[in-house]
Amino acid sequence: TWVLGVELKWRDDGLGGLDNVGVIHGVRRNSTADKAGLLPGDELISWNGVPVTGRPTWEVIVQSCRVDDVVMLRVQRHVEELALELVVEGTTDARRPRRAPRT
Repeated sequence: TWVLGVELKWRDDGLGGLDNVGVIHGVRRNSTADKAGLLPGDELISWNGVPVTGRPTWEVIVQSCRVDDVVMLRVQRHVEELALELVVEGTTDARRPRRAPRT
């Protein structure tokens, strides 16, 4: 499912946690996520300081979002941790998303 312009896939952390790492699989062009600079392959770390520890946490975070909220999103991109500012927008952008390359 697409939320805030991203499609997430969940994977295990390799340390015993199941489906607790959110990996961005696709980003819709001109979406909230695209404007914030999110890219396929980015791993979610936190949302306004709240750790994203799995799908249930993510769903609670997303449900609490309001249009025009300004959010600090921390992601892991390769070996670097980034802080990105995201402004929540109301959008129904249906353009073709950028997807992560198949491996």
